[in-house]
Amino acid sequence: MTANTSEKPTSLAEKISTTALVCVVTSVLIQATSSLKDAVWVASVGLVIYWGLEARRTGNIGKIILATACALTVAAISTLPQPLTVISHALAESSFVIGLFISLGLLREAADSSPLIQACGESIVKQPPRRRYLALTFGSHAIAIILNFGVMPLLGVMINKGNTLVAADNDPDLKAARQKSMMMAIFRGFALMTAWSPLSIVFAIAQSILLEVPWWQLMGLQFVITMVLILFGALLDTRHRPQSEALDQPETGTSSPLMWLALLIGAIVCVSILIAELLGARMVIGAMLTIPLSAWGWLIVQESHKGIDAPIAASKRLATRVSKSFPGSRNEVALIGGSMYTGIVGASMLPSDLVGDFLSSVGIPPVVLAIGMAWAMMILAQIGISQIITLAFFAGSIQVLAEMGLNPLVTVSGLMTAWALSICTTPVGAGVNIVSRLSDVPVQTIIREWNSMYVLGGALIVGVWMVLISFML
Repeated sequence: MTANTSEKPTSLAEKISTTALVCVVTSVLIQATSSLKDAVWVASVGLVIYWGLEARRTGNIGKIILATACALTVAAISTLPQPLTVISHALAESSFVIGLFISLGLLREAADSSPLIQACGESIVKQPPRRRYLALTFGSHAIAIILNFGVMPLLGVMINKGNTLVAADNDPDLKAARQKSMMMAIFRGFALMTAWSPLSIVFAIAQSILLEVPWWQLMGLQFVITMVLILFGALLDTRHRPQSEALDQPETGTSSPLMWLALLIGAIVCVSILIAELLGARMVIGAMLTIPLSAWGWLIVQESHKGIDAPIAASKRLATRVSKSFPGSRNEVALIGGSMYTGIVGASMLPSDLVGDFLSSVGIPPVVLAIGMAWAMMILAQIGISQIITLAFFAGSIQVLAEMGLNPLVTVSGLMTAWALSICTTPVGAGVNIVSRLSDVPVQTIIREWNSMYVLGGALIVGVWMVLISFML
């Protein structure tokens, strides 16, 4: 989440926005874990209120998405026989995704001020040159599970401090090559986290499409292809590594902080799984219940020097940060929630049998069609069409391909991995723009020169992967 941590007093609009998002999260959880199914209406109203209050201060892309959502709503009311059913369903799904996004983001509120995260970042950056790319990629990968986009500023600033002209023997070309290598390592590590992590938005949306598929089966497949793509990135880095790799501090890193971080992430995931199993709910519901308590507990540890007052101090810190970060998440809420809403409403306006008739009539093997869908998602992301919108439009196609004999896991695995890869090259993505700012290079340089070979190669790997698992499943 994008947090606004300034000390100016919270305005009335910000207080209402914060309350609205709290209502979204709590209502989604109530709806998912109880028989009070009407709670989804409270979540939907809360989301609409938030959009209305924060639309004026939302970025241009968010405004375009919200405007498109409004236009589609009017079109749906004018053309669909039961528009309220479609609109309410779209709002319910959007509320769920935003509830998950906000819940997961609470962990960052504690992680931002944690000495453990700072120590992990320093340990990763100080690894020896020959294993630095993999150390940065895996380290960024692990920290991103908790910090999400926040991992890139954290490690990026440390990279900039260590990658000086003096450390590069006054060779500006060597300094630039190291900057590219290390920035791409943390960027790709973050992006590929979204391909498999059960705590990611991508995983939650994919599982909501495949309710009948066990989460562990999907996660297992995604973990394998993620490791393949990480190693592919390391191979490309080795081919383009500068000949001179001696830094002023080559081996001062320690793995101890990373071990503690791994234990923390593992504990959160295990508790999430346990709660989900006890409730008979999806794994993401377990995460939504676990993470707010984990964030609060993490802050209690940070405030432990205050003794018995630590829980109170932690509660105050969390409340203060939430009152700033919730309104500050307006761009993400508009992009994620608005894209989900737009995709569902837009897809509902297409003839129900149009996609099925087309896919059935083209005479192309279903796995090839699925690969084409994955590649289409990557191409559309390059012109600013959100992956959520694409996935919502393709949701019906997954069932059609299943009826043609293709295991749904093949299609969903390809789409999830394509989503992760497209993060590296979409010009409107937050990740690309963060790396551009940290590296002081144009966005187009990152897309065309730094990542084009990786994403194109990754797209081919995804195609081969989908063919392989189509025979295995």
